[in-house]
Amino acid sequence: MDVCLRQQGLVIGAAGGGAESWRRSPSDSRSGAVDHRPIRSHDTKWVTLFGHLADDVSEALIAASMRFHQLFVRRATSVPARLSRPFSHLPPFHVRFLYTPNMPVRDPSTASNYDAWLTKHTAATFTIDFDAERLRGSVVLELESRTDGASNEIVLDSSHVDVSAVKLNSAEAKWALDPRSEPLGSPLRVAVPGGAAKGETVRLAIELATTSKCTALQWLTPAQTSNKKAPFVFSQAQAIHARSLFPCQDTPDVKSTYDFAITSPYYVVASGLKKGHEDLAAAGGKGALYRFEQKIPIPSYLFALASGDLAAASIGHKSDVITGPDEVDGCQWELAPAMEQFIEAAEKIVFPYRWGEYNVLVLPPSFPYGGKLRWF
Repeated sequence: MDVCLRQQGLVIGAAGGGAESWRRSPSDSRSGAVDHRPIRSHDTKWVTLFGHLADDVSEALIAASMRFHQLFVRRATSVPARLSRPFSHLPPFHVRFLYTPNMPVRDPSTASNYDAWLTKHTAATFTIDFDAERLRGSVVLELESRTDGASNEIVLDSSHVDVSAVKLNSAEAKWALDPRSEPLGSPLRVAVPGGAAKGETVRLAIELATTSKCTALQWLTPAQTSNKKAPFVFSQAQAIHARSLFPCQDTPDVKSTYDFAITSPYYVVASGLKKGHEDLAAAGGKGALYRFEQKIPIPSYLFALASGDLAAASIGHKSDVITGPDEVDGCQWELAPAMEQFIEAAEKIVFPYRWGEYNVLVLPPSFPYGGKLRWF
């Protein structure tokens, strides 16, 4: 049973009992034909349900469609004529409901028990080792209990991560990595004796290093950069690769605030507001420590960092462009005239930009991805 609500040109579809997501075929956009090839849930990551809309907007639409599903589909009634008649000429666009009330967890692409524990804040402290092509350091997760003592373990997504120690509330914890199971990886299980009261927050500190099998990092040699003077590294955590950086609840169903403390011999950018940096040479160290803060909760796949021979230039009152020193002037010339106009136009459509700064990282020509939105 398919029921569609047409409102202001947007059709929210409720597909009863189907296992597929439907996509409109580009070649049949006028005829209204529907492409029935299934879309895998770990590729869609919720955001494609309504296109690449802002998270807040898509969540509101999902909530509205779920309410519509409860009111009309579950009661097996048709849509009121007054809702469908003004847009009856429009072809339907069907959207699969990835969640139904009888499902224990909405996202099948995570092994984490986020129905029992919810990450509220993430603090990542890493040193970038270009020689070994590793990140070394720690991550501290603040997790809120969603049950009243019913869960006595925390399960986190993990993939090809070298975990060396785990502490729960500053005490040594009992932990283990499950055998690897593709494509989800090797979940990390941490014992929480006695569980925790609902709403109580626990602090989980994990010492770790990435490995050569990390799927979220791309390491470039100097020869692969524009000026060929220094190595370069960048991350790509979408769709489920954040778990190869550090154990986490790797699902867009979970959002947390972030603090970054990244040490590198080269300039660093990350998906947060820069809070300054300190030169470590004066203290006998190497490189510099860069600090960033992300106050707006974001999902794990938006965790991002890059480091290399980079320079920054202003392209607006709240925007910088960061790229190679030889390209920064040209990028500034190209982006500065229109950046403010783009942001203002988007704000009129959705809401005022909430993230403080809108920065653009222009990666080396050997960057292997196309058409990807990056968050820095």
